[in-house]
Amino acid sequence: IAVLQKGQMAHPGQREPLPSLAAALNELAGEKNAQRPLPPVRFWSEGQRISFHQRDYQIVYKLGEGGIGTTFKVVEIDRSTQEELGIYVAKVIHPRDENESSRILRAYRLAKSHLRHASLSLIHEVASEWQENSFAALMTWISGVPLADYTGVFALLAEDQQAPSTEALALRWLTVVCTALEVLHRNGLLHGDVSPRNLIVEGDSLVLTDYDFVHRIKEPAPGPGTLLYQSPSYQQGQPAGCSDDLYALAASFFHVAF
Repeated sequence: IAVLQKGQMAHPGQREPLPSLAAALNELAGEKNAQRPLPPVRFWSEGQRISFHQRDYQIVYKLGEGGIGTTFKVVEIDRSTQEELGIYVAKVIHPRDENESSRILRAYRLAKSHLRHASLSLIHEVASEWQENSFAALMTWISGVPLADYTGVFALLAEDQQAPSTEALALRWLTVVCTALEVLHRNGLLHGDVSPRNLIVEGDSLVLTDYDFVHRIKEPAPGPGTLLYQSPSYQQGQPAGCSDDLYALAASFFHVAF
């Protein structure tokens, strides 16, 4: 009764949060660590709580879904105070087999410590192993929209950015992303999936994200990434080099601009 009374206060702000009440009732029932199994990822929606690396995250909404995985905007929730601590992008992967799950987790681990550039989205956490209905990685939240959304209207974007010309904006962002890629290349890594969908316009900046296909230079390509923007040699699975990332970047901008 004492536990339930904490949730019956007249003023809503004084009521104990539901997760705390549930935990207290579970403890009384001798199930202190009991947790309800999560629903499949396809049923995750606003408000769903996910535990990852001893922290709790709440789904805000789904950002997108592809052949390899699904991304969500999530907010970290303090378990004791229910305070919102920060916003992130959570990546859930849907591997076709165990080898693919291991490859993608390796890609995020390879990239994690080398993302020292303002135009590279940071990776905060990577799962130690793949689990169904759980996060594979947690990345920086970027408040923006994919460059792909400006396909065919890049000139209007240049006006909105108050750039001297369409060419000036393209050259500025191409230079910035090239320097970001150079950070990866200098550390022996390739992004492997540069595309308009993975380039995020945030204010007057352009940020590269999504590290599903990161691998070491000269290793065979793990996959074609976004096929439309990949070089012929990359599509053929030949040992990859820095020029393959630059080809994909050039093809991305050509598609968006023209």
